[in-house]
Amino acid sequence: METLTAELPADVEALRELCLAQREQLRRLERDALTGLLRREPWHDRAEAWLADPETGPWALAFLDLDGFKPVNDRLGHAAGDELLRAIGGRLSAWAERAGALVGRLGGDEFAALWPSAGPEAARVGAAEVARRIAVPVLLTGDGLPPAVRGAQVRVTASVGVVRQADHPDAGLGELLGLADAAMYRAKEAGEAGAPGPRVWLADPDVAAWRERAACQRPAGERRAGRPYPAPTTPPE
Repeated sequence: METLTAELPADVEALRELCLAQREQLRRLERDALTGLLRREPWHDRAEAWLADPETGPWALAFLDLDGFKPVNDRLGHAAGDELLRAIGGRLSAWAERAGALVGRLGGDEFAALWPSAGPEAARVGAAEVARRIAVPVLLTGDGLPPAVRGAQVRVTASVGVVRQADHPDAGLGELLGLADAAMYRAKEAGEAGAPGPRVWLADPDVAAWRERAACQRPAGERRAGRPYPAPTTPPE
């Protein structure tokens, strides 16, 4: 950040160029280098501000986890996995621009999204659209890929847990993320059981009770990587 302490130029045009360069530098610092999405901390800060603004909303919050990403890395290599994540990041960015959403990469193959949603059905529809966009196959064409991999087509799906702020008006961002995470596990379980349609689950009272039981079963300081809250261990009955 050396430019912040440099002497300001007297020329107006030079000052404008310096400000633009500084703005671009700050933008790069808050963005994930691979996907172009907000990193976890900047996303968290902006999401908290969005949720706290009484003039906006109501909001739906989704926690997304990719299904089948690890086999792509293991079978085709990390370069293929990186290209897949870049493609997914581009799709999420395009959806966010259209939907007025805030999307971030929390780490690995986990993402979060916050968008305006008037009711439960609108929340499901938004989450299902995200899941459908992610499920479109990706053609690997990067120059850094091994010849045997270049031209391969890969496909992953997403399990999406959704929670509505209106259903939990006193909850903070951490609690809402925890509920969305628990709902994501329900979506994953339903998909593995053969349920039709996108893997989407809207948080309900059962999900909240499940998360509370899971949190009580874990030591207070235990956290999953990239998550500021305990993850559930067993599915609800």
